[in-house]
Amino acid sequence: MIAAKLELRRGAGLILLVSLAAVGSLMTAMAGLSSDRVGAWSSSGPGIVSWLNTTGLVLGPLAAAAGAWVGGRDRRLGVEELLAAVPMPRWRCDVASFGALVAAVIGGLLVVAVVVTGTVLPAITYAGGRWQVSVLLVILGCVACLAIGFALGRLVPHRWSAPVVALIVYLLSGIPTYLDNGVAQLALVSNLPSGDGQRLRLSVAALAIVWLVGLAASALLVASARRRHWALVPAVLAVVAAAQLAPLPVQWNGNSYSATWTEPDPDAMSQVCSTDEPKVCLNAVHAALLPEVTELAQPILAELPPGSVAAEQGLEHPAERPANASGEFAIPFLEGRTELFTTDVRDPDGLRAELADSFLSVWCAERTPAVSRAYGIAIALVLGPQAAAEGAESQDRVAVRLQRDPSARRAWLADYLKAGRTCDLSAFAELVS
Repeated sequence: MIAAKLELRRGAGLILLVSLAAVGSLMTAMAGLSSDRVGAWSSSGPGIVSWLNTTGLVLGPLAAAAGAWVGGRDRRLGVEELLAAVPMPRWRCDVASFGALVAAVIGGLLVVAVVVTGTVLPAITYAGGRWQVSVLLVILGCVACLAIGFALGRLVPHRWSAPVVALIVYLLSGIPTYLDNGVAQLALVSNLPSGDGQRLRLSVAALAIVWLVGLAASALLVASARRRHWALVPAVLAVVAAAQLAPLPVQWNGNSYSATWTEPDPDAMSQVCSTDEPKVCLNAVHAALLPEVTELAQPILAELPPGSVAAEQGLEHPAERPANASGEFAIPFLEGRTELFTTDVRDPDGLRAELADSFLSVWCAERTPAVSRAYGIAIALVLGPQAAAEGAESQDRVAVRLQRDPSARRAWLADYLKAGRTCDLSAFAELVS
């Protein structure tokens, strides 16, 4: 215990904690200040962990570098013979040093998590999604990086070992993500497909825990145990878990192309709706955005056929047509749309344009000039001449004529939507004639 306290206070522990907290917070600030209209994380437990997992691509190699530095410190300083004369077993000293570094990793990640949570705290309305399991895997991933660095530092105690180990861990974590197979699922950090509306499958999470713990334990035993053959036991468990994880299919899970690690979270995807008409419904995970999204969507819905409602779509491939009920229009999935430190939408004008596009998109195999022109006219009608002034269709003679007559405008939009449902090309030609 005394050795662990010394390591944490006077060794690399405190430096590691401060480094992880500073680098993770800097990455958060850079992503938060980005001009991208969709943020890097969302106002939910899974959304926050998703960003914490992303920072692991840099924080994991930092932990590995610290482990390599501490692991090779005794041999670099030439005090191994002195330590051998101490009656305390060597492994106890190593466990104390490694335990201090683990505490530093957890502390650094906790600071980053607090910073990220603070930015979206006002808009958090849902904290389910088994985010605790995701946090555990993020921590275990960084600890596995730490253990591998510690072992390599012990085996190769050179002063350049730490940066070389950091580079190796970074490459091993980052390069597999570009491979179109299951190897990426074995990356120690930045490999969790977490996000809004999802939760980790417990069976897959259990395999991932065995993989990470087994890898870390085998590395520590190789570095510290007198009888290194004991490292085979956790190594075999890790290999068995890896053999189950790697073959998992790589497919779209609603947020990215990744393994089928997740499943829909029914509580997060349940709907909360506005009380006035036209009705607007969002997924419960984004309930804080309901007032502002309703304000953006209702004027557009008012131009569409009576009884029209809008509902946020679920986790679907963006290139696929949303599955909607009759009279229902799809609101794009709102993950990452929250303005930092508020409950407001990050880019209301951009979202308003996306709503109009989502409501009026035509999903027909053949897109004739008449279909394209009709779509442009429809957008100009629901967004208004000022909002659509940049588009050529805003000056279309049909659009100009319909803008002056609300009844004719709404009848035209009803016919347009009907033509879009049946992909009636002759109807589109008549609409723009």
